[in-house]
Amino acid sequence: MSWHTSAVLIGVDRSEDVPGFLEELGFPGAVFLRSVDFEEATGLGNFGASMTVAVAVVDGWTSLWGPILVADEEALLSASRLGPAFTLIMEGASGTYGFELFRDGAKLRGRLEQNGETIHDEGEPLPDEEEVF
Repeated sequence: MSWHTSAVLIGVDRSEDVPGFLEELGFPGAVFLRSVDFEEATGLGNFGASMTVAVAVVDGWTSLWGPILVADEEALLSASRLGPAFTLIMEGASGTYGFELFRDGAKLRGRLEQNGETIHDEGEPLPDEEEVF
């Protein structure tokens, strides 16, 4: 079984206004449907709507999980002024895996691979990447 998920993680607690936070990131009209477990949140997840997002706040980090999350880059740059922002995609069916890292209002790193080939490579590699790539 492979992963079919994407996420946006931001190092700040935004639990006070999740719908507003989602709108800032480019996901307007958010409403609460129900609680889900981690497996459902990080899987294909069919919560009864065309675009579904699971949101959690743990240890001061707000994380959004969904099948196809593409947050607005300007919003991520803005959010990263309050705390680091990290996006990821893991799509096993197409062999697509990638991430972006934002900090202090700037994009530090972006990498996207598909079927073992680098599609996008921006910024200096992070020390932890050496072990993976």
